[in-house]
Amino acid sequence: MNRVLLILLIVWSPSASANYIPRQRHGNFGNRTAEIAPPADSRTGYRGPVSLGPLSINNKVGGIRAQRLFSMLNPPAAPNGAYVCYHDAADGVYLVVERGADDPRLIRGLTISRINVCPEGKINQASGFSNWTTEKGIRLGSSMTAVVSRYGEPSRIDELHTDPKFYLSPYPLEHRSPGVSKKGRILTYLPNEGAPDTSHAFFGIRSGVVVWMTVSDNE
Repeated sequence: MNRVLLILLIVWSPSASANYIPRQRHGNFGNRTAEIAPPADSRTGYRGPVSLGPLSINNKVGGIRAQRLFSMLNPPAAPNGAYVCYHDAADGVYLVVERGADDPRLIRGLTISRINVCPEGKINQASGFSNWTTEKGIRLGSSMTAVVSRYGEPSRIDELHTDPKFYLSPYPLEHRSPGVSKKGRILTYLPNEGAPDTSHAFFGIRSGVVVWMTVSDNE
């Protein structure tokens, strides 16, 4: 079972999505006027981010060559594995790189995080990714309000403190880590059920701000 399916089993159910009606946002958020979120893709219903750092997603025509992405890191490194994990010790940020399920020469998903969410054991030391943002400027530390104002209401919001089975992580973890809290939220952006689109995004929220985010079109 691949990583995306595992995530969906954790944070999404078809019945909940089918009954979900997005709310319209109007007026002010805090002391500033909210940005008007763009309409969802009319073909698929996906309204989430389409890029994170150097990665752009667009179903099968998305992704970035693995060697190109790895060359942007300092030092460059291209370990084997479906998931490649990095840690920038100076900034306290982790990066998880997802090789394409259809083509391992392509990178189809990225996660950047303030907490260790690496699904595999080895973590490589590197830098150059801590300030990566989405195409609308969402970064680690951005507010949940900013995410919703720029991308609209998510497909689902999970209140993680309500269910001990949930972890504040985009990956299924075998053991609870002291750095992984079960108190928080996950904002999930998905295409409509059955749509021919593998795009998806997740924002892990703690204390009202983004502590990890995933953008991917991996299967």
